[in-house]
Amino acid sequence: MSIIGTLPNNIQNGQAEDATPVMANFNFIINQVNAAATPLGTFTAPAGTRMLFNQAAPPAGWTQEVGAAFNDTSVRTVTSAGGATAGSVLWSSWNFSGTFNVNSFALSVAQLPAHSHTVTDPGHRHGTGYFNNASGNPGTGIPAYSGGDQTTSVTTGITLQNTGSGAFITPTYQTPQVKFSDYIIGIKS
Repeated sequence: MSIIGTLPNNIQNGQAEDATPVMANFNFIINQVNAAATPLGTFTAPAGTRMLFNQAAPPAGWTQEVGAAFNDTSVRTVTSAGGATAGSVLWSSWNFSGTFNVNSFALSVAQLPAHSHTVTDPGHRHGTGYFNNASGNPGTGIPAYSGGDQTTSVTTGITLQNTGSGAFITPTYQTPQVKFSDYIIGIKS
């Protein structure tokens, strides 16, 4: 697209002319440039163009996007077509509130840490003892134990196998306190 177009006076090299046709061409050029030029400090774009602005309000000729789908969201760049919105959790509540719970889940046996348990034996008898029904504890039906040696309380190295309860756990995730800068979306009028 030509900004200046065809000049009103065709002046040839070496042609003797007074200033009138030269000034007419010069004024024509000035008027054409002023009509088509963008003033310094303004930005032109097709109507409907969206841009991010790091300021309180969009510049003249732009309106602010105020739709709920755009409030308190993050910006994602893609290599496919842009313009989509998705999700329901506000950016500030996820990223800046300190902690949040993730979905609860049950650990599998493979996820349990290796562990062992120590058992304390309160004492028991060894040897040639026997139960005597005749000399049992009257009225209880429990026979008395006769004979044999009794050990004192000992700590043994018994290892018990344990696969866990299968109960669900709900971990809490500590979110980082990420610095941010607020932007608005302007739509070209």
